[in-house]
Amino acid sequence: MSRLEALSDLAVAMREARLISGRSWLSIARELLRLRNSGGMLGLSDYFQYRLYEPLPFGGHKVDFAGWRMEGWLDERLNGRMWRGIIEDKCVFHAICVLQGIPVPRVLGLFHPAGRRLGNVPVLRHTQDVEHFLREAISYPFFSKPVFGVSGGGAAAVDSIDRTRDELVLASGQQVSVSAFADSLSRSSPGATPALGWLFQERLQQHELIAAVCGETVATLRFIVLLDDHGPELFRVVWRIPTGANMTDNFGRHGRTGNLAARVSLESGEIERVIAGVGAAMTTHSTHPDTGARLLGWQLPLFREACDLVLLASALIPMFRFQHWDVAITRNGPVIVECNSPGGIELPQIASGQGLYDARLRKFVERHGRAS
Repeated sequence: MSRLEALSDLAVAMREARLISGRSWLSIARELLRLRNSGGMLGLSDYFQYRLYEPLPFGGHKVDFAGWRMEGWLDERLNGRMWRGIIEDKCVFHAICVLQGIPVPRVLGLFHPAGRRLGNVPVLRHTQDVEHFLREAISYPFFSKPVFGVSGGGAAAVDSIDRTRDELVLASGQQVSVSAFADSLSRSSPGATPALGWLFQERLQQHELIAAVCGETVATLRFIVLLDDHGPELFRVVWRIPTGANMTDNFGRHGRTGNLAARVSLESGEIERVIAGVGAAMTTHSTHPDTGARLLGWQLPLFREACDLVLLASALIPMFRFQHWDVAITRNGPVIVECNSPGGIELPQIASGQGLYDARLRKFVERHGRAS
């Protein structure tokens, strides 16, 4: 983005902020400058994205909001680099969870050109192997994702195979030929590193009560855990809610996917706020746009069991003090989907209307953070 484009975007954001808040540009500018110096690395785009020109919906302090630059800063100071591979490599992560008895999705196959193995899972080395696997061996429905990927990049939920047309039927309703799908695993795509392989997993069956509210596409809980010397502590939780034809619940950068995000009470699992989009385009919702089911005030089933599972799993990575876990609540109970490094700080702040870098996290960083 050029400097001229950035200035134009800033002017638009300022105009929208004035219209929404009824405040003068001078009042907004003064607050923005004050918050930029509050220690949370808050930038201009962060201020407008979080709508900090308005009163906070649940009270609290605006100085607690962290800018996008702080995501990497927190990860570097709180998480040991030597442990990162355990999280980023989904094969390693899966193997450790299985060994420790942590429930994770069952792996049906692994595509890896170099022939990497994962227990007794079928290994597919060539595109032709993938095609045969999809036509003759795999159980439908399934979910595929890169061994190393971020933000849902390259992930696909497949419902079935149309054998007459030799096409896969995706959860979005689209159809793609078996050969095209297999070929895509060897091509670069945003958020995916094809050379490191792809996992084929069972499609988790969402808990019946959750499916009735938001459909069959799995809606995961994103837990943030602080791993202190005396043990793990739950810090924040957000519920990611898929909408429309989206095959994942990923909120996306600036909420571009159209999915919803919800603030969840850590004490009860009750939904306290639901939003879509960010900044001036942010909207709040009380019901699901597709099903019409009530979201606000609804209580997630098996929420306490999900909390207990996250606390149990967090001890698997002892030198990772700032952990971000994705958990699905299925018909068979909570299941760990993955752990993330670094975990996004945009989503929990947007969904909750509450800053992440509060007094509790600041003190935690003081105790455990490494110098840059």
